[in-house]
Amino acid sequence: MKNHNCLHSPGLTNLWDAGAPTTLTNLYGGGAGLVAQEVWQAADCYGNETDLYVATGSPLGSTAPIVSNPAPFNFVGSPAQDCSTTHYETSGNSSLNYLFENSGNGIKSIYAHDITKLGVTPSGWTSPTPQFSFSETALDVNDVSIYNLGGSGGHVGLTVVAPGVTPGSGQVANPAEHYGPLVQVPFIIAPVAIVYDPVYKKVFNSDTSITSYKLNVHFPRADGSGGLKLSVATLCQIFNGQIVNWNDPALKKINGGVSLEDPSDPTPAKSWSVPLQIVGRSDSAGATNVFSRHLAAVCAGITYSGGITNQYPDAASTLPSPLIGATYTKGSGSNPSPSGETAGKFTVASGADGVVEYVAFTRTPDASTTTITQGRIGYTGVDLALPAVLNTGGNTFGLNTATLQNSSNHWIAPTPAAALAAFASQLPPESDANGTYDPSVTTNGHRANPQDWVQPNLKSSYIADPLAAGA
Repeated sequence: MKNHNCLHSPGLTNLWDAGAPTTLTNLYGGGAGLVAQEVWQAADCYGNETDLYVATGSPLGSTAPIVSNPAPFNFVGSPAQDCSTTHYETSGNSSLNYLFENSGNGIKSIYAHDITKLGVTPSGWTSPTPQFSFSETALDVNDVSIYNLGGSGGHVGLTVVAPGVTPGSGQVANPAEHYGPLVQVPFIIAPVAIVYDPVYKKVFNSDTSITSYKLNVHFPRADGSGGLKLSVATLCQIFNGQIVNWNDPALKKINGGVSLEDPSDPTPAKSWSVPLQIVGRSDSAGATNVFSRHLAAVCAGITYSGGITNQYPDAASTLPSPLIGATYTKGSGSNPSPSGETAGKFTVASGADGVVEYVAFTRTPDASTTTITQGRIGYTGVDLALPAVLNTGGNTFGLNTATLQNSSNHWIAPTPAAALAAFASQLPPESDANGTYDPSVTTNGHRANPQDWVQPNLKSSYIADPLAAGA
């Protein structure tokens, strides 16, 4: 993430594979939800069209997944390719199949070489083993050691036996011994964005019409995708549970000194109040890892009230337990607030789709409940918010994204250009200044080491606080 731009600094999504080379016509895998839409679109550009499956249930993956297909990708570059009609693999025998779940279970599936670690898999999937997985949680040197030599802990979530040892109950066979070396490939630069619904209040009128009131964003983007400004301080205070209302003076100050109240809202300015509820992931998620890595890097020096300190000591794939409040069950009708929801604590939901479902204002007032006020904010990939969602077709919620402050004190939206800028100075292992292979240059590690291909899950990682002005 960005130095003073939390989630608009991207995370690098990694593709893992293991096993001796072989010829397969149908590949199966799963994991991160952050890149699921793009993985599905790219897969269908390559081979036969397949369905994108989304894990369901609580815990995630405990019930049969559902189909949620994005729009086919129409690449207008050179050479152009409309993937709804044209596929790279022309033999008609190849396909890539993906189950959208989370990074944690994606890692488990590769280490155990067991597709069921992704949860209940779609009917018709014929492979008992996954050939690949995606995650924004990078596998570090400790994780690679567990893969090769056995052990537990790290980001693996399993107990792996040493080579030559027969696994017992609750253990898995040594993957390096049985399936070959671990391969970790940087694959997608994926911005994680702060998302919110611009609508904060709906009123049922006497003529049965409904009036919606929207946040008064003083620096809106031309494409309608958002523009609410969050400085480093306000970002850190929101997600440390310190700012709990949209009328907070700090939010007004950073947004041009203008109240966020809709100018057409009849509520007097002095009594305008909209609770601000933070929303995050309940499961082990790479998006949370990217999110927490940035907050760990930039929030330690921020002032908090009540003796509170920054609750993000370093990157982690789960949220800090002191900040976790109620749980929202994905698919709960018009997303009512769950019992026990607490100001200053995350209401958590499973999957990226669960987070955006809860952030979205889909509730509708009626004659018995004439006014509904709601102001939720969370983090997720940009593919589930405007403007990208118009292309991915991932939902119709119309969520906006915030503009964040980076290390150069520039205000940055989560765009492809900003994401690329964050990685501009990053080079592969054993590469010269142009990225050309040079085994004598080992500043960025060795190509034979899987962990050297990725940025570490640490607040000291360059990508936790990129220095490029436009990043």
